[in-house]
Amino acid sequence: MPTDAPEADGTLAWDSTTMVVVEVAAGDATVIGWPPWRLLELPLTRLLGATHESVPVYGSGGFTTYHDTRLAAQLNHWVQGQHIPRVKIKIGESWGREVARDLHRVRAARQVIGPGTELYVDANGAYTRQQAVRIGGALAEHGVGWFEEPVSSDDLTGCASSGTRCCATSRRASTATTCRTSPG
Repeated sequence: MPTDAPEADGTLAWDSTTMVVVEVAAGDATVIGWPPWRLLELPLTRLLGATHESVPVYGSGGFTTYHDTRLAAQLNHWVQGQHIPRVKIKIGESWGREVARDLHRVRAARQVIGPGTELYVDANGAYTRQQAVRIGGALAEHGVGWFEEPVSSDDLTGCASSGTRCCATSRRASTATTCRTSPG
């Protein structure tokens, strides 16, 4: 399915996406794909039942191809229009070679969403270990609460060491920042 505009996460770029097909088994009945239950005009939780009344959600996008105006519009839509209290943007443009722009985007995002909205970033493994630690400190200054995949997910040692060091830097820079391996 084509996207409305080219998108990128800093490591890859695309102009189309796939449709996710879900198979859910409930007792003897199996629901495959999204169109059949959509025809019933019922949320899936009403059709199959829910375990929780609510779950934390976040708006995820903020692709590196977005200019400031488009990024601001998307963030505004989530935070003001849909009242989503958490957002995630992509950083790590050009495999980590545009750090100044990445940090500009984080500052711009924080300005748009304000201090009351949680800000997360995803670098898609674009940075080196040393970059990840340096950038982690800068992110903490802007209240970023989740730094996803700062180094390649194939670099397990780098993930462990940069994650620990980023969290230590984050705690020193901002007591409001919490270090988590995933959003909570």
